[in-house]
Amino acid sequence: MRIESRSDPGTSPQKPLIFPLSQRPAWRRDPRAITFLRTHYANQLAAKRWIGNAGEAIAYDRVRWWEPYIALPTNLEELGAVIERAQGFPRIAAFRGAVRLTSLGKEKINRISRTDRSEEPDLEDAPLHWLMVDLDSKPEPQHFAWLQDPARAALWAAETYLPSEWKGIRFYYQYSGSAGIKHGLRIHFWYWLEEPLTSAELKHIFADRYGRNVFDLAVFQPSQPNYTAAPVFVHRSDPLRGFRSGFAGGRQ
Repeated sequence: MRIESRSDPGTSPQKPLIFPLSQRPAWRRDPRAITFLRTHYANQLAAKRWIGNAGEAIAYDRVRWWEPYIALPTNLEELGAVIERAQGFPRIAAFRGAVRLTSLGKEKINRISRTDRSEEPDLEDAPLHWLMVDLDSKPEPQHFAWLQDPARAALWAAETYLPSEWKGIRFYYQYSGSAGIKHGLRIHFWYWLEEPLTSAELKHIFADRYGRNVFDLAVFQPSQPNYTAAPVFVHRSDPLRGFRSGFAGGRQ
């Protein structure tokens, strides 16, 4: 597994749009593609909701039916632009699975990828260039106030908790829906791989190199939501004040 390190932060990225898959079916298994699923029913959200002074968020809705969407970034800069765009849509989440060819014409799909279930799966594993690593509940830095400088905290977390061989590689970070409210650093790190890998390959590589308890291997399931929507705040302010994501690492 080799992470792309040649991305140029000085280049203004294109801002790829997120299309209904029915409008871009040829992208379905493109290794650069990122599949998004949108909740079929408008009252179901793929975002955490924080109401007033409640100590716990309203969790992600349990969703059975989804509508497929897709974007086609070509490098890390464009991937970051896609994730930034996706933050504004509380009904969508990213998935490593590709929609099966036999499911292309469906108005709504499930997020099942295993073939041993009684229900026919609508997703399948596919090699992809993008990689998301989930860092959850890690100790916060003590030498600076990280909520006042989320970008610095993301870089510190990458250098502290991610593999040493990744040091100096540029990434896109996104704080999770509980970051800044619950204790500990909660960050998603997005990278661009030089060669596309399937979810099965990533799970094997991470388990073999780093063990099964260092990283959340569940994100390497084709059917697992990689949540991208910003949390929804009602009668409560965002502790990160809108600075939930950005680029860090690599050449500045």
